[in-house]
Amino acid sequence: DFHLDEYQVALIRAKAVEDYWRNQVGIATAVLDYASDQSAGRATEATTRRALAESLKAYEEAMTLYSTVQEAVQDAGSVARDAHVQLEAAGLALEAAIAVLEVAEADYAAMIEALTSDGNDTIVLDELFASYQDLIRTGGLFPADGDVDEAALVLAHLDRAALLANSERLVQAGEALRTLVSGIAGIPSLGDLAAFADAVFVPPDAATAPLETPAYGIDEHNPASVILSTLLAGLEHAAGATDDQEEKDASVAAYRVWVSLVAGMAKASADAALSSRLDAITLLAATDGAAWYADRTGGSAPSSRVALTLRRDVESAMRAVLEDRAGLELSALAVMLGHLQAPDATARAVSLVETYGAAGAVLTQESIQRAYDALRVLVSSLELSKNDDPDEFAASLEAIAASDSVIASFVN
Repeated sequence: DFHLDEYQVALIRAKAVEDYWRNQVGIATAVLDYASDQSAGRATEATTRRALAESLKAYEEAMTLYSTVQEAVQDAGSVARDAHVQLEAAGLALEAAIAVLEVAEADYAAMIEALTSDGNDTIVLDELFASYQDLIRTGGLFPADGDVDEAALVLAHLDRAALLANSERLVQAGEALRTLVSGIAGIPSLGDLAAFADAVFVPPDAATAPLETPAYGIDEHNPASVILSTLLAGLEHAAGATDDQEEKDASVAAYRVWVSLVAGMAKASADAALSSRLDAITLLAATDGAAWYADRTGGSAPSSRVALTLRRDVESAMRAVLEDRAGLELSALAVMLGHLQAPDATARAVSLVETYGAAGAVLTQESIQRAYDALRVLVSSLELSKNDDPDEFAASLEAIAASDSVIASFVN
């Protein structure tokens, strides 16, 4: 079958127009011949020449339009032919791809049928197993000569997996060790921690404690430095608020106790940070976690996992700190209320009473009694729950704190 597209039809129409105007040229030529006729019956020369000029002008305009349209039709036809060629090529490529896919699907179906067959067709399985053996021999899971049974192959695979896992853990441990020693952004190096712990000054006697913040060797970004500066600014204000020398001396003595305590806490915190870092480094370098634990604690190796034992130790230590602090605060409050004489109290309790003395303006007898009663309840509860497991202890502590705002504040 033969079909013309729209561009070919337009070209034929343009050709017909061309033929038409060529006929018009013939007519115009005949008119010119007629104009040359000198017989009496012809039209006048002026009329004839005017008609000829008009015809020629119309012809030229029509030919210009025709040429423009013809070029446009030819260009469009060329583009259409190129697109048609590309479409045919794409169709051929698609047919070829479909043929390849059909072959691959057939091969895949044949392989699946062979793998799942209950008959004697084991060629594919044998080839796969042989390739697998070559791969694991290359990986060093068993020697290149001779075969091994399935159990030996599994054991070799597990050994190699364990080796790879240990290698990854060694890499991680090395990175952690480097961070602990050299530090990174936000984590001070081991040297920085040691230098800070050595630099902190704790007055051996509060009565001679310096009254200048730099004298304590605490980094200005450390919270303890801010507390010291605040206390000493408060001392300056308190001393300037009175002309009585005894009152000034009492204020200075009280603030010396405060700043000594802050310096002591900063020193304890720095020493604890350094000790914790050294413990972490020692643990990373240890080959036996249980031996490390026994050496670190001075006791025997834990009967359970080291991590679990450490968590239990932390929980016990937190309980011990809470019990010790509650008992200390209770003894100090008893001295302040007159329930316990200073000679009968511990040195720490007496020192704490002196510390409270610096804030005597905001401590009333009523507030001291209220705190004393609350801490008696807390100390009694801690004694009763001494043998509770961590969850029971936490629940008991939460219940007591919910019933008394003083206890809640203290525990927090």
